[in-house]
Amino acid sequence: MNGLVWNCRGAAKKPFKSTLRNFTKKYKVGLAAILEPIISGAISLRRINQLGFKSYLIEDAIGYMGGIWLLWNKDQFSIELIEKSNQLIHVNYFDSNGMNFVLTVVYASPREEVRQDLWKDLRRISSNLSKPWMVMGDFNEIMYAREKKGGIPVNLSRCLNFVGVLDGYNLMDIGCAGSKFTWRGAKCLHLERVFKRLDRVCANASWRTIFGEAKARTLPRLNSDHNPILLSLYPTESNWRERPFRFLAAWQDHVNFIPFLKSTWNINSNIFAALTNLVAPLKDWNINVFGHIQTKKEDLINKLQKA
Repeated sequence: MNGLVWNCRGAAKKPFKSTLRNFTKKYKVGLAAILEPIISGAISLRRINQLGFKSYLIEDAIGYMGGIWLLWNKDQFSIELIEKSNQLIHVNYFDSNGMNFVLTVVYASPREEVRQDLWKDLRRISSNLSKPWMVMGDFNEIMYAREKKGGIPVNLSRCLNFVGVLDGYNLMDIGCAGSKFTWRGAKCLHLERVFKRLDRVCANASWRTIFGEAKARTLPRLNSDHNPILLSLYPTESNWRERPFRFLAAWQDHVNFIPFLKSTWNINSNIFAALTNLVAPLKDWNINVFGHIQTKKEDLINKLQKA
């Protein structure tokens, strides 16, 4: 199963639908947790029905703040609601492999005093829990000073408190490949832009024991100030497998390609052996000389977002 958690900062925005559908198609997403849709009621239902998921749970936004959607395709697995509030949706997850665990999707309030209610809810849940447990979402806190760049100095006391919150609930951050930060602050005149890692995936030891190979990574930040996080329970699925080698026509236009090919090609081998032996050096050349084309594409997307 591939899951996505994304603080979209408004699901009514025109690009939201196409962006989420593109993520879903490209990464074969079967479950999506959407945070801060900032719409509710009939408007939420109309938008959700456009997104291609068969089942959903909604915790409506309060006015123009917050909200959580949990969307999934029930032919792949089943979800049973346990409880929900304005900062979490807490469910039982059952998949076709016979795996069962408890999933909590969180959107922690940006107001510290309100966030304390979420910590209390998680404490209560953890104290009565004997199953594998995963918690993912926007925690609106950082654990360490390195998870912030720019702005005023980090409040280390708040970091220690958040680390203590997770430790007290027996939760560990499973880590995340990709961008170091998941949120980008607004650009203000004469002020340094702020970046933070506010979004993460955490789990208890029994969940990590079962899903020891599970991986999370950030995706490009599009139409929001948050990066989505992609989670794969089984990283042998297509999104994490090594893709088959393909020749890129654009390589031929690079000034160093022909010299590289001449220096690498083994004229004493048959064509099959020569091509096989070329693959590894060519992959290395693509990354270090030509520049990985997917990386270039994602860098360009990020630059366009900053413009």
